[in-house]
Amino acid sequence: MEYTAEIKVQDMNCELCQQTIQIEVAKLLGVKSVRAVLADKVTRVRFRSDMTSAPAITDAIDGLGYEVKLIRTIPEGSVKTCGEETTLSGFYKCSDSSSKRSEEKAMLLDTAPTRHGQTPNTNRQSLVICERVKIQVYGISNNSCVKSIEARISRMPGVESISVSQKMGQAVVNYYPDKVDALTIIETIDSLGFEAKLPDVVEDSSTVAIEMHKLPTKENCKKCILTVTGMTCASCVNSIEKQLLKQKGIFSAIVALMAERADVVYDPDEMTPESIKEVVDDMGFEADIQDVDSGSGDEKLDLVISGMTCASCVATIEGLVKNLDGVISASVALSTSQGHFKYHSNIIGARTIMEAIEVLNYFLFFH
Repeated sequence: MEYTAEIKVQDMNCELCQQTIQIEVAKLLGVKSVRAVLADKVTRVRFRSDMTSAPAITDAIDGLGYEVKLIRTIPEGSVKTCGEETTLSGFYKCSDSSSKRSEEKAMLLDTAPTRHGQTPNTNRQSLVICERVKIQVYGISNNSCVKSIEARISRMPGVESISVSQKMGQAVVNYYPDKVDALTIIETIDSLGFEAKLPDVVEDSSTVAIEMHKLPTKENCKKCILTVTGMTCASCVNSIEKQLLKQKGIFSAIVALMAERADVVYDPDEMTPESIKEVVDDMGFEADIQDVDSGSGDEKLDLVISGMTCASCVATIEGLVKNLDGVISASVALSTSQGHFKYHSNIIGARTIMEAIEVLNYFLFFH
């Protein structure tokens, strides 16, 4: 049966957001059409309930970096329209090949009746060999990414279990091959904004894992600062950060919309400032290398803090930041509305410090 899900996308602020949501959601298995209405900040998705669900679609949009809320799910027969053409007007349709592929997969998912006319018990999966696949996933930057992948894949028909490791950049999936295949699982992870692929076949996989997911140390870290122009909203920021984190050799990427700045920590054996700049340029933005340092020493963060009214505000901010692991010093001046912070970049990043202050309902700008 087909349903229409209405999903509120609070920070869909520009046409790029609108296009990104429509294109990425249309890739999901079981989705028939998508329409993102910029003025209402609402996305309406028509889907097949036997292949996906409204919460799964909501999680997929959330995985793109937007703040979302499922408003309601409407059975297709309950939607009053003047005709099929009216129903589809303004929707982003899935391609014919995608629809055909979805229909073929739907046929595989349909359970044939028994000779008594009854639907076989789903326990019949115990008669089918459960296979395991290890998938390399690039772009997992925090625990939210882990939960997003696990929530989406675990809802797929035929998936028995999934375990995602942020440290290893790997997803281990147990699945029934008569219901779903590894390629479909990989494509679904890709649709969430990550880059997934099967690992290269080598004799010593543990060695490869260490080489491909090298941890940042003082010896192999460098930092470059880029000036990035052309960003218009939070979607631009999230897109740049995700694309940079997909690159081998990049440990962290923090992009600031208001400051038009990107701070990137990378492995000089794998990446260069020029290649990082090229990644951003290829996305349609304009990047320039502003500064390059070793990344092995202490870092400074200078901020303008708006919203402070008294000495208590100063003491609260300084006390909070000083208690963060990796922070060396914190100095806040009420008269100039400025904060100066010194920290170990290998332990904590500027984004973490800023987020801690923003939780207190202050507004921050780079000084």
